[in-house]
Amino acid sequence: MRSAKYFERVLTLAPLRVDAEHCATVYFCVLGLSVLAKKEINDTNGGEAEKPCRTGEAGTILGNWKPKLQQYIEYMFTGDGFRASSSGVRDTELLATYFGLAIAAMINYEFNDADKNNISTFVLSCRQKKGMYCNNPTLFDEYDLNSSVRHTYAAFASLKLLGKNINDLESFERIKSLQNYDGGFGMCVNDESHAGLTFCALASLELGGSLSSAVKHKAVRFLLNRKVLSNGFNGRPNKDPDCCYSFWVLNSLRMMGIDISLNTPALVDSNQSSQTEIDFMSSCFDSILHAFSPIPDSDPDPYHTALALAALFPESIDHALVIL
Repeated sequence: MRSAKYFERVLTLAPLRVDAEHCATVYFCVLGLSVLAKKEINDTNGGEAEKPCRTGEAGTILGNWKPKLQQYIEYMFTGDGFRASSSGVRDTELLATYFGLAIAAMINYEFNDADKNNISTFVLSCRQKKGMYCNNPTLFDEYDLNSSVRHTYAAFASLKLLGKNINDLESFERIKSLQNYDGGFGMCVNDESHAGLTFCALASLELGGSLSSAVKHKAVRFLLNRKVLSNGFNGRPNKDPDCCYSFWVLNSLRMMGIDISLNTPALVDSNQSSQTEIDFMSSCFDSILHAFSPIPDSDPDPYHTALALAALFPESIDHALVIL
């Protein structure tokens, strides 16, 4: 599985100054390369026999790209956060700031204290009245219409990456109010539960040291029910499986201390092969591009490739921050 070359091609063919939602794309490439590089080290040290790519390939590519990634961080940094687009015309955004800080953490890039304080000030300025966060302070509204648990997670993860303490009881209670009867979390109170939003809610509470056993107990039920009887995991009830939910579901369970993998018996129907989940992941793998797609016979992308690899090789991933 030479997925490292795929990430290198994405980074090479998407020039750093081309206008796009660039910060997220670069983050997923760095995450994927970091997962593969760690897998190479484990294999070299006598870990699993089956290697995802040639020994040292991902680590070498990541090392070769480090100077360019450092330049990228400095180019996308606005002085108080990161912009999502490389055009230079967009404002600082909360989601892009999380992606930028996560990239920096994975390549050991250090911000000075003044920059850290400026970023922290920007992140906190995105907080709305009821404790949730929006993508930019200009989106502030009286009714919290522009805030979400996704942005709140990005805020808490950013603060944690900056070494700041998170002690916002109002935010914690607001997040807990989003948990539904089925154990999952929605975008707003009584909204449909979703696996991705459930991760964001659980991780936010975990980062703030406020993830209670009661919340965990209900969430486990929702997450285990995301397994589709045929194969794979879905994000919501009665939906088709998608490759990325193998990560969002299993990573959430691991974050809560449940040691589980794609071939864990608890995830396998008694009438099916124990390799069902692995088979679904394999069916989403493009053997030409060496990358993963959301569903079989569709186009692969860096997002699904990085998360599929993180689901397959979860060793050393920080389950709440989603970095290595």
